[in-house]
This record gives sequence, C-alpha cells and structure tokens, in this order.
Amino acid sequence: MQIKLWSRRKKILVSILTFFILILLIVRILAPSIIVKELNQKLENSNDVIAVHIDDMSMSLLFGSYRFEGVQVWPKGQTPLRPLVTIPVLQFSLSWSQLLHLHILSDADIEEMEIILSPRMVDVFKTGDKKSKVSEKNKNIPAKMVHQLVLIDVNRVGLTNCKISIENVAGFEKRQEFLTGISGQLTNISDDQSRKRKVPSLLSLKGSFFGKAPLIITGKYIPAKQKADLTLQAENVPLVDANPPLLSYVPLTFTAGTLDVWSEAVMEGTEIRGYIKPFFRKVKVLKRDEKFVSTKHFFIEVVTALSNLLLRDGGTKTTATMVEFTKIDGKFDIKTSEALKTAIKNGYVAPLNPGFESKYFPTKANVQFE
Repeated sequence: MQIKLWSRRKKILVSILTFFILILLIVRILAPSIIVKELNQKLENSNDVIAVHIDDMSMSLLFGSYRFEGVQVWPKGQTPLRPLVTIPVLQFSLSWSQLLHLHILSDADIEEMEIILSPRMVDVFKTGDKKSKVSEKNKNIPAKMVHQLVLIDVNRVGLTNCKISIENVAGFEKRQEFLTGISGQLTNISDDQSRKRKVPSLLSLKGSFFGKAPLIITGKYIPAKQKADLTLQAENVPLVDANPPLLSYVPLTFTAGTLDVWSEAVMEGTEIRGYIKPFFRKVKVLKRDEKFVSTKHFFIEVVTALSNLLLRDGGTKTTATMVEFTKIDGKFDIKTSEALKTAIKNGYVAPLNPGFESKYFPTKANVQFE
C-alpha cells in the first residue's frame, strides 16, 4: 500500500515538474520576441532625438542573464543604415560576487561596440539640448534609455574588443578606426548609497591607437568625498597616421616619428589639476606656409609651439615637454609658457625623464607594454 502511495506521489511530482519545465520552455521561447517588440516601441516613443532598435534577445533562466543582440543607435529622421553606435552583444547577468554579500546587483557586458564620431554626433547633442528645453520628454535621454534596458541595478560594466571610429571629422573624410581593441571594466557603480560610502568606483581600460600604439587608462572615483583621479599612458603612437586631424591646426606634416604620452589628473570637488607629458621621438616634419588661426586647445597649442624645435631636430633627438593644467572656480588654465621652457630645457640642458612624474600618485608605476 505504501509503495503504491509513494509511486502515485512520485508520478504527481514528475507531472508537476514536467509542467513547470514546459512553462519555462514556453517562456524562454516566446518571451524574448514579445519583450523586444514592446521594448522597441517604448524606445521609439521615449524621445524625439535619437532612435534605438534591438534586433533580438535571448534569455538564460538558469544563470539569471539576458542579452540583447544587434543594438543600433542613430539620429531620428536619418537612415538606420548609418548608425552612430552599434552593439552586437549587450548582456546583463546577476553579479554572483555581490550576491555572496547579499547585494542583488547585475553586471553589464558590452562586446564589439563601435562608436562613430562624426558631425552627425555633434548635431544629435545640439538637437537634444534644444529640444530638452521645450519638452520634458527629451530630458536625460541616455539615462531614460538605460533605465528601460536594465532590470536590476548595474554594479559593473565590462567592455570587450570595442572601438571608436572617426568619419568626416578633422581630416578623416572616410571612416577610419581611431581607437581599437578597447577592453576593460568600470566597477562599483551601483546607485546604492550605503555601498558608495564604502567602495570607490574603479576604471581600467586598454586599447590601441590606429591598431598600433597601446593605450592604458586607469581611474578611481570616491563619490562620498567627491574625489577622483585618472592616469593615461600611450606609447609609439604613429604620427604619420595622426596627420589628418593635425593638418587643420598645425603648420607641420609629419613624415616619420612616434608620440609617447603620460598623463595624470586629480579632481577634488570642482577643482581639477593635472599634466600631460608628450614625447616626440625620431620625428621628421615638413613645414607648410599656410596661415593658421590660434587655438586654445592645449595639445594643439603646444604642438604648434614646438614646431621650430621639431624642425631643428631633423629626427635625431627626442622633443619632449610637460603641460600642466588646472580648473579652479570654473576657469581652465594651461601653463603654456612653462611647457615651452621645459621643452627647451629638455633639448639643450637636461633631458626630461619619460614616464609618470608621480606628482599626484607617488607610488604610480609605469606599465611596461608587451
């Protein structure tokens, strides 16, 4: 009798389990298409500035994750065949590391995203600024769209093999990949205020200029103290490839040479202090006779001021300097005269040491690129 009862209960349990599995399979098959359709409609009606479309969606109920595929962003009123942003894969998953600490948060992973910098991108920002002043619908557009895509508060954003391309900007008529292989992560970005008081947000990125010159960026932000720091290191940037954007501003054409850059910056409250340290190695240039309008852009201004030194060098020396900058009480100040003195001193008195000055981070070590 007991055996028959157990057998009957076993059949009931198997039937219930089978039923739930079937329900999960139906949800797994039908839910993504329904969600994508509804989400695309919400994104379409969310603003009057940019259009966002998602091609497909998949879910993993077992691992607590979902992913969007074929995400595209373009200005409204223009063809979707020329998106400004494309994201082949955008995945959200439960942060198991945070779950161990009883925090229900998610991780976002972006794969092979491409951002195209072009005049159309500038037009989008201008249009958005104008329309946001006359309609609540067009205010905080990026934040609204992120809110629609994210179900659980994000704690980490990871990037894998992303790139930034330039099109019809600063001498690049055709689309050209400017910064490639961008990979890294931004951690501890949850809006949970109790966690923010304890844990700083950390940034770590790697990439390469023109697919040739490695770039490393690291940073830290402590919201409770309103403090942040950032370091940047790039080596062997090919100046010949950088000619197109420089042609509009500098009376030089680079025919050979590389650029190394080290930079540190710190922010406390609204004040910013930092420096950029460029090293021009084995540079050969041709001087052009065009007249150039002066610019306040600190990098271009210093490169222009270094023109004579580069011409005298003839590719036999390293021309280097350090450009310090500050932003205090809303005023941005670049110590150009000090940068020129440093450049002259480097060429004729005492060479400037490559690497970080460790002016703001005494223990900062220079990364050795492979």
